[in-house]
Amino acid sequence: GRLQKQAGSFKLVVAGKGNVKKYQKMAGEAGVAENIVFTGVLDREKLTDLYLAGDMYLMLSKFDTFGMVVLEAMAAGLPVMVSSRVGAKDVVVQGENGFVIENPSDHDHVASVLKMMLDEGNRCRMSAAALATASENSWDAATEKYRSLYTEILAAKKKEGGGHADYRSIIKIQTSRLRPQGSSDSTGGHRRRGLDDAQHSRSPQRRARRQSIRDGAG
Repeated sequence: GRLQKQAGSFKLVVAGKGNVKKYQKMAGEAGVAENIVFTGVLDREKLTDLYLAGDMYLMLSKFDTFGMVVLEAMAAGLPVMVSSRVGAKDVVVQGENGFVIENPSDHDHVASVLKMMLDEGNRCRMSAAALATASENSWDAATEKYRSLYTEILAAKKKEGGGHADYRSIIKIQTSRLRPQGSSDSTGGHRRRGLDDAQHSRSPQRRARRQSIRDGAG
């Protein structure tokens, strides 16, 4: 309701499993039922189409270890909003490719940030930054980080002549390079296929597909 008052018309699409009837009832009581679509669980193709139809991605979960969907959304050019309890917060640069919300229960603050993200200029700028973040954290980039790490460990072993090199220290120092770009910590990996699907979806036909999906959802 707060977002509707601040930003006017919007459409929220909720994907995934859960108690749909419970949340439909809550949406009705809040007077925003007509603005929310519950899709249920989607296959990968439909999920990619959903990314294409969106303007931004929200994940205000109480807890999630990493949430690869955040990088998938970025790969489709979507700015993101996540809670500080989501591991994928590590790839979010505040105000550049998205926002990290410390207290998702502060509904007025969430609504005001969403209103700012809905501004066309802000959204385009953040979309470009989101794409860059996804590219920096692609499967190929992750593979190269691991290759480089193992190469240096083996080189250190060779230099020591197979002696008593402290490989644990080497690994501790070097694994900092495996973290997602722009992060200070990470507990997640990369789900290659979903991220690649989202990246490859940025075709010249995106605008037409996006409008078609929106019309269908509406």
